[in-house]
Amino acid sequence: MFKIVISSYLATVLHNVGYHVLKRNYNSVHSGLFCCVKSHLSKVQGINSRYIANAMDNPPQQHFDPVAHGLDPTFRLTHCGFQSKRNSPSSNQTDLRIGIGMDSCVLPIQGGKLLLVQTTDFFYPLIDDPYAMGKIACANTLSDLYAMGVTDCDNMLMLLSVSNKMSERERDVVIPLMMKGFNDCAQEAETQVEGGQSVLNPWITIGGVATAVCPPENIIMPYNICPGDVLVLTKPLGTQLMVNVKNWLDLEHSKFNNIRHVISEETVQKVHDYSVKSMIRLNRTGNVFNFSFLLCMILSNLAIL
Repeated sequence: MFKIVISSYLATVLHNVGYHVLKRNYNSVHSGLFCCVKSHLSKVQGINSRYIANAMDNPPQQHFDPVAHGLDPTFRLTHCGFQSKRNSPSSNQTDLRIGIGMDSCVLPIQGGKLLLVQTTDFFYPLIDDPYAMGKIACANTLSDLYAMGVTDCDNMLMLLSVSNKMSERERDVVIPLMMKGFNDCAQEAETQVEGGQSVLNPWITIGGVATAVCPPENIIMPYNICPGDVLVLTKPLGTQLMVNVKNWLDLEHSKFNNIRHVISEETVQKVHDYSVKSMIRLNRTGNVFNFSFLLCMILSNLAIL
């Protein structure tokens, strides 16, 4: 478990991008890619971080082998994606309605007695294992709900884009594995995938929509971060870095030669497996919200400076 004291600058940045604040004590069960902020450093000492160590004890050992599925040995799922930056609009709302600019929308229904919480997200391939990529996409989509204090998802939709640059054989192998990974992760989260949309375009993407209905008191709203608050990281940073290093190794890129003297190929593979295990693990697992946290944010593809 990592702790960082929030500076006034970081507090302003986090407030401007509208991250999530807890206004009361919760007994919800969370962990994962997001961070939690608490005003008093002494009160975060008791957080049980054993679940992080346990998740890293048994990294996945079986790696996706294109040849075993009848594909060309040079096939790389990560070659079928496209990366671009997204801007995060600011939000200064103070009620229980959240719209554009946040990871999730929160809309009052039934005269304000209940709230509809909904989020959507999608991802280009981060790794070359289609099944694991499906699980990562589902876990990240659900994370947006969990960061709002909502641990029970009522339904998910799957959003799938199939690359028209792939051969028919590649599609027949890769797409069902991605869909199975997404569905299996949804079942682990005790929800289901009912509906969705699939399209054909130049790039592979996979993601979904997660929807929940809950009472207003269950929601974590994006307010009240202050200088001096403590940022608690519930997952280790650096997964994207290890994904990049693993890609350099697999492709025999010259960049890996620049770091070969400080990290072995065996270490790269081992840490990459740990990273995949971390990304797959649901943020619903753990006991972080037993400790009166004020704010939650999802790191995901963001970073801390």
